[in-house]
Amino acid sequence: SPEWEAWVYNSDNGRMILIGSDNVVYDDFTLPGLQNNSYSWQAIVSPDGQIIAYTLNNMQTQVQTVNIYSTVSDSIVASYMIPSQQGQYVANSLELLSTSQAFTPDSQQFAFSYSIDQEWSIIVMDVGNQAGTILLQVNSTDPTMSAVPQVAFDLPTIVRFDGTTIDFDLIQVATEGLPTYPHFTYDITTGIVTQNYYLTVPGGNFSD
Repeated sequence: SPEWEAWVYNSDNGRMILIGSDNVVYDDFTLPGLQNNSYSWQAIVSPDGQIIAYTLNNMQTQVQTVNIYSTVSDSIVASYMIPSQQGQYVANSLELLSTSQAFTPDSQQFAFSYSIDQEWSIIVMDVGNQAGTILLQVNSTDPTMSAVPQVAFDLPTIVRFDGTTIDFDLIQVATEGLPTYPHFTYDITTGIVTQNYYLTVPGGNFSD
């Protein structure tokens, strides 16, 4: 076995390559796509390497769909169509950050977010035995999120999800990037949101 393995993703055509430190290619395939649809800039691989999340964007209608692909069955096992209408400004967290920690450590649940104009939502989806089941949806207008600033074109980018808490940065997607972003922890068991501090680097690199 190699010392490490890494996925290489091409957003132009959805190609995924798994390469090891021994320079051996262990997997090479193309994520399922649709005509007139573009792939998301980022693809997120689960900790066990068996699930890949990505989005397709219809270039004519601008409808975005989050897809959950299984490397075991070589098929899409779940999908979520973002409920937007033509002419609305839509963004999703898979465009901004690729981290396996958007999956729970057991790779059974996946957290992502999207914004439509001035409102956003966080979704938790089952990607295991009941793939596609929505386990949680919380919106920016919900009382639970009253502690989070409401600014136009914000998107809660998922940094970490452990099954109990969701850590996210609130990023203004319609800007060129800010030096820092406010960071929040949402405890889904208590419904409490607290602000804390992470060192953040605009452009997709995050560390605590």
